[in-house]
Amino acid sequence: SPTRENYSYAFMKDILYSDEEFRLKSNYEKKLTNNLKTNCKGFYSYLRNKRQLKSGIPTLERNDGSRTSGPAESAEVLAEAFSSVFVHEPENLPDVEKPEAECDILNDIDITFDKVKHELEILNCFKSYGPDGIHPKLLKSLADDSSFVNAVVELFRECTDSGEL
Repeated sequence: SPTRENYSYAFMKDILYSDEEFRLKSNYEKKLTNNLKTNCKGFYSYLRNKRQLKSGIPTLERNDGSRTSGPAESAEVLAEAFSSVFVHEPENLPDVEKPEAECDILNDIDITFDKVKHELEILNCFKSYGPDGIHPKLLKSLADDSSFVNAVVELFRECTDSGEL
């Protein structure tokens, strides 16, 4: 099962990945500057991309037509807009027991080393963090590490055996 050692190992892999990412970015920037005389379009495109300012929450228009004056008001307008999407469940719902057939659904899942490794390898590293807070880049970089993949397989097997995800 995953332990603090596995987390430390994954953390070290994340640092190594970050270092490699920095090295590749530096090499790309050197390549752009070296090819400046032959391909200035790529260089200026890169500069234009870096120059764009990324500001905080923009001003938003309210239902009455007025505009928000700060981030707090913008957040309130967004919260109001999205609150209609969420369903408010009644508080006193009866408890419903699961049928026995539903409890065995997880036991039918076949989790193998090769399947988990394949799924880790095809992760889209341009997506954001998942609910676990682990970036897909890190998970993808750990796909070649058999001890990590075995830990993930064991974790999923324990989840299916206990019937809880």
